[in-house]
Amino acid sequence: MKKLITAICFFISFPVFGGMYLGSANISEYDQATGYYLKSVSVSEKSGFLKGNGRKVIDIFIYCPDEDKGAYIFKGKNKDEIVTVLYEAFLDEKAEKVVFNIGDRSNHIKNNTGIKQREFKDKILISTCNSELETYTLWVSDRHGNNLKKIKTIPKGAEWHIDVSNSKIRFIMQINQKINVESIDW
Repeated sequence: MKKLITAICFFISFPVFGGMYLGSANISEYDQATGYYLKSVSVSEKSGFLKGNGRKVIDIFIYCPDEDKGAYIFKGKNKDEIVTVLYEAFLDEKAEKVVFNIGDRSNHIKNNTGIKQREFKDKILISTCNSELETYTLWVSDRHGNNLKKIKTIPKGAEWHIDVSNSKIRFIMQINQKINVESIDW
């Protein structure tokens, strides 16, 4: 019985300890390719039993040390929770793969082998979650935090990933027994 209670407590508390995997994408890091500093901007959220620390990330601030200035990607216009932030950090020539800011910790990075010499993409991919509508929206910005563009909104349960080898973002949705695949340029 004691083991059962311990297991239940662990799974109930897991979203609190899960950080960027199950909750907001907390960021405080330097982009190796540009030297820019990225910092998540969070706001208070109504606390509840399973809501974690009561904060959610809604914007990303990008600071350029060389120019001593920064920019907000969403410029205060986003209310949805940012759950994923991806950008190419560098090319690992020996392993022939692109290394992203989060390393190999994302199931949103696929087909990342046999990548030959190339420049990194000047893009940041962001996914936001609207829990009321039960949707995810994907956005792309340049690495300076400018030119934000909405790519697509998908329902929860749909899948997406970056196909690194083919430079595509893929959306996979199943409707009944039919699989729908849509690709856009990465």
